Order: sequence, then C-alpha cells, then structure tokens
Amino acid sequence: MILLKFIKKYRIAIFFISCIILGFITMPLFHGGYVLSLIHAYTGFKWYYHILLFIGALFASLAVHELTHFIAFLIKGYKNEALILLFMIFYKNEQNKWRLKIDFKLLLLGGGLVFTKLGVIDSDESLERATKATAFSLIAAPSMTIISSLLLLLTTLIFFYQNNILVPLSLYVLIFSLIYIFVSTKEGHQIYGDFVAYKKIKKDADFAFQATLQYSDEISQYQFDIMQNHIDTYNNINFSAKFMTYYMYLLEKNIFDDTEINLQIYNLTYPYINNNYSFKRLLKSTYGIEIIQSVILYASKLGFTERSLELLDQYITYLEEKKINEKYINYITKQTHQLLGLSDESQYINNKRNITSYGLSFIMNHIPSFINSELKRNKGFKPFNLSCKIN
Repeated sequence: MILLKFIKKYRIAIFFISCIILGFITMPLFHGGYVLSLIHAYTGFKWYYHILLFIGALFASLAVHELTHFIAFLIKGYKNEALILLFMIFYKNEQNKWRLKIDFKLLLLGGGLVFTKLGVIDSDESLERATKATAFSLIAAPSMTIISSLLLLLTTLIFFYQNNILVPLSLYVLIFSLIYIFVSTKEGHQIYGDFVAYKKIKKDADFAFQATLQYSDEISQYQFDIMQNHIDTYNNINFSAKFMTYYMYLLEKNIFDDTEINLQIYNLTYPYINNNYSFKRLLKSTYGIEIIQSVILYASKLGFTERSLELLDQYITYLEEKKINEKYINYITKQTHQLLGLSDESQYINNKRNITSYGLSFIMNHIPSFINSELKRNKGFKPFNLSCKIN
C-alpha cells in the first residue's frame, strides 16, 4: 500500500527517471549508422503504404484496447454479448454463437465498445463482485494499450530498426495509444473516459451501482429496492441523471410487471399526466423524449384513456417539430398505438429490423439484449384492477 501511494505521488518523476535510465541502456544503439538505418526504414516506404499502415495501426490499437476490456470481464467470470470495432460488431445470436455484422454507421462511435453481461445482481456480495470486475476492465484496457505500444516500439528500436514495416507501424501505434490514453482522462455529458470512470467507480458507490445496473441481465428486486429508497426521498421529479434513471426503471416496472399501483411513482407522475405545462416541461427535459411514452402508457394503465390519447398527440407533434429521426418516430408511434390498443401494429414492431431507440440507435439496434427487451415490452400490459375510479 505504501509503495502504491509513493508511485501515485511521484508518478511523473518516476516516468522521466525511467526514460533516462532506458536512454542510458539503449544509448549504444544510437550511433550514426543506427540513426540513418532508422530514418531509411521510415522514409524508404512508399507514401501510400504509410496510409495503409496508419489505418492498420488505428485498428490494431483499438483492437488491443477493446479486447482487453473483453478479456478482463472473462477473467473475472463474466460473459460478453457484443464487441464493436469501428464498423464491425461481433455479437451472440439466439443460439449463443458469435456472429459478425458490418454497419458503417458504427463509425460515428469513433472507436469501439464492449457490452458485457453481469448476470443477476441480487445482493451486496454480487454487486461488489460486479463492481470490481467493471473497475478491473476499466483500468486494464488503457494500461494494456500503452504498455503494448511501448513494448512494440522498444522491440522495434532494438531489434528491427531496419524493418520498413515495423518502424512506421510502431510509431503510429504509439501515437494512437497516446490518443486513447488522453481520451481516457476526459469526461463529457454522461460520458466518462476509462481512467475517470475507474476513479469514480472506486470512490462513488452510486456511480458503481448505476454502472453495473445497465449491464445486469435483469433488474432484481434488490436493485429495485435501492432505486425505490432513493426515489422515496423526493416529493417532485428531480431532473438529475441519477433520479431520472431510477425513475424510468421503476415506472417501467409499474407499467409492465406490477399489478398494484406504486404510490410514490403515481404521486410523481400524476402531475405530468394532469397538467399540460408540466407534461411539456418533462418532455423538453434531457430525458424527456425517452420517458414520455412511459408516462402516456402509465396514464392508460391508470384508466385515463382519453387523456393518454391527448398526450400522445402532443408527443408525436413535438417529435415531428424537433425533426427527430423519422424511423424512430414511425416505430414509437406504431408501438404506442399497439400498446394502447388503438391498432394492430404487432407485425411491424416485432420485426427486428424496425426496432429502434432514441439514444445511440446506431449502436443499440445491434445489441441483442436491447432487441429482446423491446420484444418483451411489445407484448403489452394489463390495466390496474382498481376497486374504484381514480380522480
């Protein structure tokens, strides 16, 4: 522990000292003939071959990074359901066999992604195990990325400094690796680099819970209880990311799984059903477009049939005015009509090619767990069996 604290405190100094020591060790190599051989190995290649090597270095660096995420989860005993590398997605089909799909829209992601399966988290022990596995994967990938690139460069400089392929390739791999390391230290709106996410997951229990929540095979009662305890502390909807995430999960559960009204969810949601101003305010919030359909369905389940239709008209009008993706508008309209019993759209909404999502649809449309969750959702819900009418 003391050694780790020392390394952390003096990591910059240790890095530069290591570079100096490495320089002394390899100095005999850097004579006139060596330098000329190295330069010739880099410049003696046709310029268009450098383009190919540059692209190859990009893919190699990305593959090492994402495969380390992938393997790290396997080491910790968890399976993965999808791996994205540039425009390629490797996924498990219904027969649990790996398949490859090509989609150039995935280039919008700007890299790669691993979707893991953390099983059912139903206790403090299983949550801690999943948290440690996630943290291990987060720190392993950028560490392996930079270590592998430095080893490749060092090996090339010592043994293969005359190789026309390895010299430029090792240099380009190092460049991309440094870019990945830089990105891993950054964070944006609900997007965290690996190093940032690792630090947060180690120190912030709420962040760790949310990180594991999205990769759970199914949401357990243990997880619902944690979310419910947080929601119970509010009298009105709070538009923070944490609150809205928990609220969406609990609202969906009360619609599709529960037979009795969750009074806290009802108290939070009813003002947005009853009041047009509040409804539009929720709709225009950060998570509004994703959650409003559930509010409409909830109104129908409560028995407010006419009101749910009015809210649906407002919702679709808003989507069209905002010029949201036409495929999403078409899918969400038909899905809502099906779930409200307005028309039979089952053939359309249960066609996997038509299923889409609002956020990151170019990614989520390829993820088996998302597709399966939508197919389950499309089976519909039953109205609450009320002993008296709600006013």
